[in-house]
Amino acid sequence: MEDDVKNFIRETSEKQAIGSLKEKERHGCLTSWLILTTVISVMFIILYLGRAFYRQYTPDLPWWTIPVLVIIQLSEITCIIALFKWKKWGFWYFCVACGTAGVVNILLRVNVTAIGAFVSIAVTFIVLNIGKENKGWSQLD
Repeated sequence: MEDDVKNFIRETSEKQAIGSLKEKERHGCLTSWLILTTVISVMFIILYLGRAFYRQYTPDLPWWTIPVLVIIQLSEITCIIALFKWKKWGFWYFCVACGTAGVVNILLRVNVTAIGAFVSIAVTFIVLNIGKENKGWSQLD
């Protein structure tokens, strides 16, 4: 019994060592989606900061929305960087950030942006799961 446990541990550690030596490869759809999502997040940050500097164009916007939305977009960019570095927590935190953005936009009655936030979660999940050998989800740590 003890030998079986030792063999299992040795085999598992050998598989992990071989797996860590194997170069991770991202397919083009995943790379394109992560870049597009980053660009969109940066564009939203610019939009929100523009609204902050020109409040006369959105006088009915509550004071707390701009800082909250900018922080959400910055956290989405952080998550995308984590996904580029193959971190699984980046996906889950991305889901939380997009979900929060969706709820805030629902509260602001900006339904199109709210729907877009929830759709981006689904698209990210789908793009992480397409492919065969280079499927993104199975490569996340």
